[in-house]
Amino acid sequence: MAFLDRWLRRDGIDDDEYGYDEPMEHEAYEPEPQLTNQPARRQSSRVVDFKSSGRTSQQEVVVVAPNDFSMTWQICDYVRDGKTVICNIESVPADYRQRFVDFINGAAYALSGVIRPISKLIFVFAPKSTTVSVADMAEQADVRDAYERESAYEPKAVRSTASMRQPRQFQTNYR
Repeated sequence: MAFLDRWLRRDGIDDDEYGYDEPMEHEAYEPEPQLTNQPARRQSSRVVDFKSSGRTSQQEVVVVAPNDFSMTWQICDYVRDGKTVICNIESVPADYRQRFVDFINGAAYALSGVIRPISKLIFVFAPKSTTVSVADMAEQADVRDAYERESAYEPKAVRSTASMRQPRQFQTNYR
């Protein structure tokens, strides 16, 4: 057989080309699925839509009575975690109260939160997801005014424009 194989290969005849055809395999015809504008049916999944499940989210409120300035970080962490904080600063030393409130105000701004005075020494510090509303606007304005009057910072005196030095006028000749 080896002699015959060499002789057939030399003449260009291959074993596979003996002149008969093998039966062709035909693929089964499968119709293409029709595309529709309807959304596909949902498979059962483990994702739960909280709005449709009827569950209500609970929001936590933390009441804090700090006694020193080091508690400011913990209060800011509560708000960052989405908790509303009611802060009573009566036990903070008087010389640190304004600094304490300024720090909390800065944190409220940085976290896009809200800070509202309830009384002279009690504040509500809430994250941006919480709405804080005031029922009695007149009483709230009185509280805010009283707090601003007792603030440690005094507004700086504004100098009149007459006392300010006017810039020199330079004349140029570009001819």
